[in-house]
Amino acid sequence: MSREVWSAAQALAVAFTLVANLSRGFPLVSLAVAGLLYRAWTKAGRPRGIRNLAAEAEVE
Repeated sequence: MSREVWSAAQALAVAFTLVANLSRGFPLVSLAVAGLLYRAWTKAGRPRGIRNLAAEAEVE
């Protein structure tokens, strides 16, 4: 099998897996929750962690 045919077969397998998973609905809920968490994180100024949060609190 040539490299192009093999790559096309792999791309079809990935596409089929994505369609099958998205059709179940639960991955869409996970993506929505991840989007909401990302939005909250960016609104908070993208904090980097507890150590930095404590340092920032001391400065204020």
